[in-house]
Amino acid sequence: MKKHCRIVAIFMLSILVLQVYVYAETEYAYSLGHDFGKDSCWTRDYEGDFTMNVDYANAVYGMMGYTSYKSYNPTYTYVRGDNPAGDDRLGSAIVFINGHACYNRIILGDTVDDEEHKCGVHKDKDYKSSSSGYTYAGLDGRDLRKTKLISFVGCKTATKSDNLCTAAKAAGATTVIGFNGYIHSRNTGGPYWLRCFHNALYNGSSIKEAANLASIASPESDLGTNIVIIGDENLILHATTSKKSSGNIMMKLQDTIMNSKTTDSKINYDVNNLKSIDGKININTRNNFQLDKKYILNTIGKVTVDSDLGKYKLICNEYQEGQGNGLIKITYYIDDIKTSDRTIVIVDGNKLQYSSNKLGFEYKKAVNENDIIIRRNKFLENVDVIDLSNKMNELYVGAKVLEEINEFYYDYSTNKLYYVINKVFSYPNSEGMEFIETHKIEVNE
Repeated sequence: MKKHCRIVAIFMLSILVLQVYVYAETEYAYSLGHDFGKDSCWTRDYEGDFTMNVDYANAVYGMMGYTSYKSYNPTYTYVRGDNPAGDDRLGSAIVFINGHACYNRIILGDTVDDEEHKCGVHKDKDYKSSSSGYTYAGLDGRDLRKTKLISFVGCKTATKSDNLCTAAKAAGATTVIGFNGYIHSRNTGGPYWLRCFHNALYNGSSIKEAANLASIASPESDLGTNIVIIGDENLILHATTSKKSSGNIMMKLQDTIMNSKTTDSKINYDVNNLKSIDGKININTRNNFQLDKKYILNTIGKVTVDSDLGKYKLICNEYQEGQGNGLIKITYYIDDIKTSDRTIVIVDGNKLQYSSNKLGFEYKKAVNENDIIIRRNKFLENVDVIDLSNKMNELYVGAKVLEEINEFYYDYSTNKLYYVINKVFSYPNSEGMEFIETHKIEVNE
């Protein structure tokens, strides 16, 4: 009799497990982004194609087992609507939004679109802007308690104390990603960074580990030095359904943080204290951090003599305030010429972890640094850079140029030197959104 009862119990348990498997809740993922076309600053129209990043995110989420959707031309009704389960579409398990943005909004339609397609997401309640004509789906009052990860991939989406990211977290999202500065998600290593980030998520990395791996893989990208993670940094995305593809996405890295040397020594400064208003700081410009800079460079074997310290500049980014996790990007300079020689140092729990600076690129070919300096000097002798900048400003008729960031850049892999002009500008009706355009001028030998 007892044996019979045991058999019945095991049978019932098997049925129970089978029922849980079959009736597991379907989880949804949405990837949103628009192709704004090739218009530029002088047309007063937004430009740039975000759809390639949307395509990749959508494909990876689908392979992870989520019922994944994408939209290049969402309407306001679509964005503020429900998913097939009847939940807020913005409250789905995963939401990826890539577009022009600022701290309180991100747009998903062009200025030339009709009223329904001139839409976006706002940190506050639903509303229509009288100045721009855009209608926004607000996060205030929306239910994001089922949202594992929502990403706002746009410039400055995590700046100020009250922003898109804090609003999404307040609405119930487990983890929110934003950025605390100007970023290039469509070029300059941005698309590759996002691909490596999603590859790592697929392969089982946590959110912070995925950010680490992507930054190591794409050190030229500014996404790693500007990313902000609010909520659970250690979240690993698993779909509740068992539909994950048996295939594997390989990270194309020669060195990853898994293979890199870790020191047991605590970094002898508080990472949080290095954060400036925009979340990053050039450590070498702060005299009181000179010893820390020396410690870091000595620890990873970049510098053996103090006279070389000035050749390196460090940018620090802590992913989430007070958690001690993030990265330090180390860039080598020839005089004031920025180079492609970069090393990403991973900070995990305030412990230093570093990667090789080889990373699939051929750094520091045999070059005479003095020759590079001579090329720069000849360019400055023959070109009036102030006049060049003023002529470029003529392209921005109707826009307001807010800032200009100029630098020389040398690429070891191509032996090419560039004069780089970054223009930060805004439009009269851009409602706080700022844009950055990069112009590269090759300096001939």
